[in-house]
Amino acid sequence: MSNESEFPDNASVRNFLEALGQHNCIARVEETADTRTVNLTLQTGAGMRIRVTNIYCVGEADVVEILREDPSIDAIVTLSAWNRFTSDAWDYCSERQKGVFTWKGFFGALNYRKFWLYHELSIDLNDYEVAAEKRRRRREWN
Repeated sequence: MSNESEFPDNASVRNFLEALGQHNCIARVEETADTRTVNLTLQTGAGMRIRVTNIYCVGEADVVEILREDPSIDAIVTLSAWNRFTSDAWDYCSERQKGVFTWKGFFGALNYRKFWLYHELSIDLNDYEVAAEKRRRRREWN
């Protein structure tokens, strides 16, 4: 993951941080020395450590590398609107109670106690079995 294009640009990070500060589930946003990592305090008092990226399609190998660099990461968020993640990346994260999200998906996931199970249905919509599995997992969120 050392490709420079995989790091989000400063404007994207700044916009994301500003939007985080406006989310009703977040009490505090703390920037770290590593501009790709953000610590959040939720309204519930729980903490969350997130890594922002600009990986076009976050795959399982990307997740493994990010979590190897910092095992305390709770969620990986890819910031550009056209970026996505693979089903393998989502499965790998959810099995470890970690999340992988697009910006939009992360803001939805913040509303759930088991945020790592939140999954946007924009991936694999034409695959009936995958969509059925996602519906089953949605019932487990709360």
